[in-house]
Amino acid sequence: KRAETLLAQFPPQKRVQIRKLVPMQPLFMHRGDNTANTPVIYPTDFGADPTGQKDSSDAFDAAIQAALARGTPGSDNISDLGGAILDLAGGKYLVSRGVVFPPGYGNFGIQSGTLVAARNFTVNDCVLRIGNQNGMEAELKAYGKIKAANRDVSIEHVTVDGFYLAHRGICVYKTLYANVGPAVLVYNFTKIGYTLGGSGGSIIHNSWGGEFGYNAGKQRDLAQATVIDMSSDGEHDSFLQDLVIYSGRVGVIVGNGANEVTGVHTWNLAAEKGGIGIHFKSGKGRLVNGYLDYCPLVVSDPSGFTVTNTLFLCSNIVLQTSQRNTWVKGLVVSNNWFNSEGGKHPNTTIVLDGDFGNVTDTSMDSNSIDRWYTAVSTHAVKTQQFPAGSGHLIDKMDFTSALLFPWKPVRVQCSVLGLEGASFVPVPQSQVIELRQSTAQGFGAGQWTCEVDQSHATHAAQ
Repeated sequence: KRAETLLAQFPPQKRVQIRKLVPMQPLFMHRGDNTANTPVIYPTDFGADPTGQKDSSDAFDAAIQAALARGTPGSDNISDLGGAILDLAGGKYLVSRGVVFPPGYGNFGIQSGTLVAARNFTVNDCVLRIGNQNGMEAELKAYGKIKAANRDVSIEHVTVDGFYLAHRGICVYKTLYANVGPAVLVYNFTKIGYTLGGSGGSIIHNSWGGEFGYNAGKQRDLAQATVIDMSSDGEHDSFLQDLVIYSGRVGVIVGNGANEVTGVHTWNLAAEKGGIGIHFKSGKGRLVNGYLDYCPLVVSDPSGFTVTNTLFLCSNIVLQTSQRNTWVKGLVVSNNWFNSEGGKHPNTTIVLDGDFGNVTDTSMDSNSIDRWYTAVSTHAVKTQQFPAGSGHLIDKMDFTSALLFPWKPVRVQCSVLGLEGASFVPVPQSQVIELRQSTAQGFGAGQWTCEVDQSHATHAAQ
């Protein structure tokens, strides 16, 4: 960083000459390329100010044009930049408009520095943008099924500060195989921190994000933004992995069901103040090894969704629908931990928001739930003692407080000890099972167990 600061004191032409005499390789190489021939471009060579005192937008435009000029024809009408790296060399750069790599380019990276939105920043832009929302429409139509306008892009060890002005931090549009991370921080934005929009096979990992700075204090309670937006239906086969989200109204929005969220800690706005940790808006996808810290997991119209090995700290799962008589299909909730911090914030494990009509191929089991939570599920098991007596009705078992949905179970399996010839009779239009005998004779004390489930099983494996 010190060398780059000293080098910035020389005119651009002199910097190029000095670099030829004293090569300065980047600290982090793109995609493992570590040869001296890796094309590295420094914004300071084009007049960028690494101290963050002057607007460096023109210099970044010139540096990016130099990178694009290195391109050679590639597949799918995407120019190959040969592993070009825009190296910020530890500098802090003020920009009044977005730093943009346009559609049509691949095999390049940005690394090692900070971008800060200036006071006159074009607020509706992204501070750092790859491609655009439309991509290369004419070219994409010509190629039919090909949806990527950029390819093989890496953003590493970069901090983006929206200065409470920029609507968006990092935007990656219509890009195949984008890598964001490690050590990327996006904060001080007003609408969306990270955007992955269109195409797929991309990953955001080992990074951080927050609508505000980490010392925001009570300002966190005013959050309105979304930290990670992966809601585009076209964004598929992508991963969010090992991330910390510390402020924002919504932590993550996921659209396409072929995406996975793993190892993500959402510590943004609490549910009681309107916050959502992670929202799977299509009802499909996978959440693994998550940590929802006071903010809920919301699954809209659940159909083919799995959540497992996740900690819900004073938070829960919300099943949501805006339709009538919605069917829940293929929902798996297993091996999760619901913790209320010793009863400080009791909650209900799963909450319904909307009108649901039926449930199929759904499994909810092996979850660890502390005693202050209200535990509800599609599946429940009870064991109950009954005293000696006489008559047809021996005992009743009520599952109303244990079952998630308001209708009766569709599968019932019971057994009884100490009584011969008894039958198990579901009470119509209720969640009650009766233990009965055909003759009104005396019976001794005993014990019975029932296992019930509200999910229809259409798969042979169940």
